[in-house]
Amino acid sequence: MAEESLKILLVEDVSEDAELIQVELKKAGLDFLCTVVDTREDVHNQLEHFTPDVVISDFNLPDLSGLDVIDMVKKTAPHVPVIIATGSISEVTAVSCMKVGAADYVLKEFLYKLGPAVNTALDRMRTRVEKNRAEEEIKKSRESLARAQEIAKLGSWDWNLEEDILEWSDEVYRIFGLEPKKSNATYETFLASVHPDDRKDVKDAVERVFADPHENYSIEHRLTRPDGSERVVHGQAEVQFNDKGKPVHMIGTIQDITDRKQLEKQIRESMKLESLGVLTGGIAHEFNNLLLGIMGNAKLALMDIQDGSPASDKILKIEHTAKRAADLTKQMLAYSGKGIFPARQMNISFQINEIKQVLRSVVGGSAKLNFHLQDDIPHIEADSTQINQIVLNLALNAFEAMMDKSGTIDVRTGVKDCDRAFLSSTFIDDGLKEGKYVFLEVADDGEGIKSELLTKIFEPFFSTKDSGSGMGLSAVLGIIRKHMGAVEVKSNAGSGTTIRVFFPSLEDEIDFTSAEPEEVELSLLGGKTLLIEENDTDRLVAEMILKNVVRELETSSNYSEALSTFKKDPEEYELLVVDSSIHNKKTEICIREIKKVRDDVSIILFHEENKEEMQKHYGDSDDIRFIRKPYHPSQLRKKVIDLLR
Repeated sequence: MAEESLKILLVEDVSEDAELIQVELKKAGLDFLCTVVDTREDVHNQLEHFTPDVVISDFNLPDLSGLDVIDMVKKTAPHVPVIIATGSISEVTAVSCMKVGAADYVLKEFLYKLGPAVNTALDRMRTRVEKNRAEEEIKKSRESLARAQEIAKLGSWDWNLEEDILEWSDEVYRIFGLEPKKSNATYETFLASVHPDDRKDVKDAVERVFADPHENYSIEHRLTRPDGSERVVHGQAEVQFNDKGKPVHMIGTIQDITDRKQLEKQIRESMKLESLGVLTGGIAHEFNNLLLGIMGNAKLALMDIQDGSPASDKILKIEHTAKRAADLTKQMLAYSGKGIFPARQMNISFQINEIKQVLRSVVGGSAKLNFHLQDDIPHIEADSTQINQIVLNLALNAFEAMMDKSGTIDVRTGVKDCDRAFLSSTFIDDGLKEGKYVFLEVADDGEGIKSELLTKIFEPFFSTKDSGSGMGLSAVLGIIRKHMGAVEVKSNAGSGTTIRVFFPSLEDEIDFTSAEPEEVELSLLGGKTLLIEENDTDRLVAEMILKNVVRELETSSNYSEALSTFKKDPEEYELLVVDSSIHNKKTEICIREIKKVRDDVSIILFHEENKEEMQKHYGDSDDIRFIRKPYHPSQLRKKVIDLLR
């Protein structure tokens, strides 16, 4: 592809001179397009629309001077060279032209010099443009590097050991909490920023790399910024040695890894919580088996003794204590993520009254715990275990906010009419309806929370304390959201914190009680019943209950043996009662094989998992019933009656 013709703007008011100039340029071998103008307006228009590669101008024109042309070109196209071609010019004027930006000047009596002058000016212009482009690329590259370092929180540094000159990138200054270029970059400045407890380790690491060419500098340590905050950094560097083995140069990087270390800590805490949850779930499973034996035997003992017997009160206390232990198991399962929480109508003030003693044990030290509980308060629909969890978490959080563990914590209940404006200002507003809400308030006079942290306190793993998992308030928020409630936080640094939790009140209140399933007195039912239960105590309890309901009962502690027994004469059996689990393959195989032989047999499954999970795993039909452990004897009796009657 042929090169484009050179575009020349010629500012000349004498036509003969304009023609002579173009002739000389052609003699010099230049291929060009030329536009001739002689007024200020035309020069301005051509600079914008013709966009010349070079401007050749007479010095003396009726409408403007050569200096005016130079000034106009500098403002419109500063990269375009201007050459003054004039009939006469003093040395002073020529110098003035060169000072203000002319590329060259040529007298008209020596026009043969104009071609070489144009070529020289263009070469200089191209060199200048290339230099500017290179400088711009370098500038962009440096800016990109600086931005990349800022994103990665990774600063670089260069230390001339012979001259003791240390240079830091801007990101190093930022990591140290200093304003770039405003502080001296010295080894002493660096050491002064290192946490006092880590300073010796850092100095030792530097001395080792100075002494051994094969040693690398790689160390993790803390920094203390001028504002008192701490950061964790990782430094890495290598040293260059001269021919005599003397260290002469050291280059390296320093990276702020505080966020990464915090994330690693959070992951470890999460893994601990998960492991603890699995352990808790396992303990709750075994505890449930023990409770089933205690509660079942207590109920059976009550059935065997006469009314008014002195032993009945003691057995009732055993049963009541076992029920409280079952509630504890429920909380353990909630922690492990395996619990189910049926909501019931409750008076939240009465619920808090039941756990006052537990709250006082949680709030230790010399902190004072006050209760302001409104008795005549509307009911809410909630799960008692999760309400207890909210109260305990808020109280513990308030206690931890006290510097010396002394102060006052007020627990309060009440009622508030919440309009749309108020609900919109709370932490949760998932389409909540206006109306009457019951609130639970926990207020402390501790350190308070900085305003910029208020929006973060419910985030998982976030904590204003050095210790703790940061999961307490996150769990609270999840429970509140599940109960279609809202939460309001008021706090200022140094003046305590008040957290109010709102639950929608119930308009039509029902007196919910924990009444046991209705006892049904009937004659013995059905054909043959097969009970399969590995646990000796659980099997004995279930056996005693079933003997009072079914006509004929067979029991087994072995799934394989029970399956063989069933297969010998499957039509004899009307009901199977099986201890099951979605994690127990023996259970799954046994039930699957039984259903293959006889699909219409009625089955009751004992379990400890979520009922919905059991239904997904074993199917949901009219022939299968589920009973969660620990169960009340009357629950098993009623299930049997429903299936066999």
